[in-house]
Amino acid sequence: MQTRTIYKYQLKTTDRQTISVPILISTTNFKKQVLKVDVQKGEPCIWCLVDTERESREVKIRIVGTGHPMPDLYQEDYLGSYMLQEESLVFHVFLEDY
Repeated sequence: MQTRTIYKYQLKTTDRQTISVPILISTTNFKKQVLKVDVQKGEPCIWCLVDTERESREVKIRIVGTGHPMPDLYQEDYLGSYMLQEESLVFHVFLEDY
Protein backbone atom coordinates (compact mmCIF):
# COMPACT_ATOMS: atom_id res chain seq x y z
CA MET A 1 0.00 0.00 0.00
CA GLN A 2 1.38 3.35 -1.03
CA THR A 3 1.36 6.09 1.60
CA ARG A 4 2.09 9.32 -0.24
CA THR A 5 3.15 12.24 1.92
CA ILE A 6 4.89 15.57 1.39
CA TYR A 7 8.15 15.86 3.34
CA LYS A 8 10.29 18.94 3.84
CA TYR A 9 14.07 18.68 3.92
CA GLN A 10 16.21 21.56 5.14
CA LEU A 11 19.16 22.34 2.90
CA LYS A 12 22.52 23.73 3.92
CA THR A 13 24.00 26.47 1.78
CA THR A 14 27.09 24.46 0.97
CA ASP A 15 28.50 23.04 -2.26
CA ARG A 16 27.47 19.41 -1.68
CA GLN A 17 25.15 17.50 0.60
CA THR A 18 23.23 14.26 0.74
CA ILE A 19 19.61 13.83 1.80
CA SER A 20 17.81 10.56 2.42
CA VAL A 21 14.44 10.45 0.64
CA PRO A 22 11.84 7.65 0.46
CA ILE A 23 11.17 6.89 -3.20
CA LEU A 24 7.81 6.81 -4.93
CA ILE A 25 6.67 3.49 -6.35
CA SER A 26 5.58 5.24 -9.56
CA THR A 27 8.99 6.75 -10.41
CA THR A 28 12.72 6.26 -10.09
CA ASN A 29 13.33 9.85 -11.17
CA PHE A 30 13.88 11.98 -8.06
CA LYS A 31 13.16 15.19 -9.99
CA LYS A 32 9.52 14.07 -10.33
CA GLN A 33 9.28 13.95 -6.53
CA VAL A 34 10.41 17.57 -6.07
CA LEU A 35 7.52 19.96 -5.53
CA LYS A 36 9.31 23.18 -4.52
CA VAL A 37 12.61 24.74 -3.46
CA ASP A 38 12.21 27.84 -1.28
CA VAL A 39 13.10 29.48 2.04
CA GLN A 40 11.01 29.01 5.19
CA LYS A 41 11.85 30.98 8.33
CA GLY A 42 15.24 31.90 6.87
CA GLU A 43 16.20 28.28 6.05
CA PRO A 44 16.44 26.89 2.52
CA CYS A 45 14.21 23.83 2.05
CA ILE A 46 13.11 21.35 -0.57
CA TRP A 47 9.64 19.80 -0.49
CA CYS A 48 9.25 16.33 -1.97
CA LEU A 49 6.43 13.89 -2.52
CA VAL A 50 7.44 10.58 -0.92
CA ASP A 51 6.03 7.15 -0.19
CA THR A 52 6.51 6.57 3.53
CA GLU A 53 6.17 2.79 3.08
CA ARG A 54 9.20 2.61 0.77
CA GLU A 55 12.86 2.55 1.71
CA SER A 56 14.91 5.72 1.43
CA ARG A 57 17.62 6.46 -1.10
CA GLU A 58 20.54 8.80 -0.74
CA VAL A 59 20.23 11.81 -3.05
CA LYS A 60 23.26 14.02 -3.72
CA ILE A 61 22.44 17.70 -3.99
CA ARG A 62 24.71 20.42 -5.38
CA ILE A 63 24.19 24.12 -4.65
CA VAL A 64 25.72 26.83 -6.83
CA GLY A 65 25.64 30.54 -6.03
CA THR A 66 24.96 33.10 -8.73
CA GLY A 67 28.28 34.31 -10.13
CA HIS A 68 30.19 31.25 -8.92
CA PRO A 69 31.87 28.78 -11.30
CA MET A 70 29.41 26.24 -12.66
CA PRO A 71 30.37 22.60 -12.08
CA ASP A 72 29.66 19.93 -14.69
CA LEU A 73 25.89 20.05 -14.22
CA TYR A 74 23.16 20.69 -16.74
CA GLN A 75 19.76 22.33 -16.94
CA GLU A 76 18.06 18.93 -16.71
CA ASP A 77 19.72 18.54 -13.27
CA TYR A 78 18.15 21.81 -12.03
CA LEU A 79 15.67 21.51 -9.12
CA GLY A 80 15.03 25.15 -8.18
CA SER A 81 16.51 28.30 -6.65
CA TYR A 82 16.25 30.19 -3.38
CA MET A 83 17.26 33.62 -2.08
CA LEU A 84 18.84 34.63 1.23
CA GLN A 85 19.88 37.87 2.97
CA GLU A 86 16.91 39.94 1.86
CA GLU A 87 17.13 38.49 -1.67
CA SER A 88 20.71 39.73 -2.20
CA LEU A 89 22.10 36.17 -2.55
CA VAL A 90 20.65 33.65 -4.98
CA PHE A 91 21.50 29.93 -4.89
CA HIS A 92 20.58 27.28 -7.43
CA VAL A 93 19.90 23.66 -6.46
CA PHE A 94 20.88 20.78 -8.73
CA LEU A 95 20.60 17.03 -8.54
CA GLU A 96 24.14 15.70 -8.59
CA ASP A 97 23.46 12.00 -8.34
CA TYR A 98 20.58 9.65 -7.61
